Amino acid sequence: MDLLGGYDSDSSSTEVDDNDNKLSEKPRRRRGKVTLMSEADADFTMIRNQPHVRGNWAGHVYLQASALNSIRDAVLHDLQTQLQQAGYSGSLLVHQDLHVSLHRQSFYLQLASIECFVQSLQERFQHECAATVCTPLTANLLQLRNESNTRVFYAVALQASHALERFHSHVANILERYHPMQLQHSSKTKEGEPFLFHASIASLPIQTSHSNVEANAPPTVSVSVPRAMFRVESIFVRFGTTKHYEICLKE
Repeated sequence: MDLLGGYDSDSSSTEVDDNDNKLSEKPRRRRGKVTLMSEADADFTMIRNQPHVRGNWAGHVYLQASALNSIRDAVLHDLQTQLQQAGYSGSLLVHQDLHVSLHRQSFYLQLASIECFVQSLQERFQHECAATVCTPLTANLLQLRNESNTRVFYAVALQASHALERFHSHVANILERYHPMQLQHSSKTKEGEPFLFHASIASLPIQTSHSNVEANAPPTVSVSVPRAMFRVESIFVRFGTTKHYEICLKE
């Protein structure tokens, strides 16, 4: 009986230990909900990187990368799942017309300069041949930010090649004629920094209503990208939404 009495008195301490163990358990992270949204259904306002100037046309020189659509479709589920597991909720904007930019930042030209600019590019590329480009053997999705720090872009990296480096160099040399000061003072143009060839497949907004931007940024993910390659046969130039040009490369 004495032994039983001693057991009863110790039972309360056992209960305290059990409660301590329960309190020490980490709370489970709440699963988020990420909705896939096409660009056609998106409803958001793009923020200009430069103040609007009357008569300016936003320019873009790029490679079409529709061959990467299969990679986009293959990794979207993993991307969505990892974001949700990290507790993120929001709309993931899925990019439709995949492309690879050949310049670091946006640029603008007056209407009178557009034809001359395109002609200069045509002269630069007149001896260039079509080329095959590919993704690295092993790689994860890149996570990049726009210049205004309002969106995170998930992108597929391309393996740098001599052909891609030449294409980028041609465009950079022509742009220097039109925007030497803009390129010199751009925050994204750093001496010795290699150009990153990539195609953005999706993006998420960064909430800027609070002072701490990092705390409102989407979580970091690790999504592997399958190997792929495609043929580049043309360079494309676009100004605004109405002026489109194609520069064909030699076979």
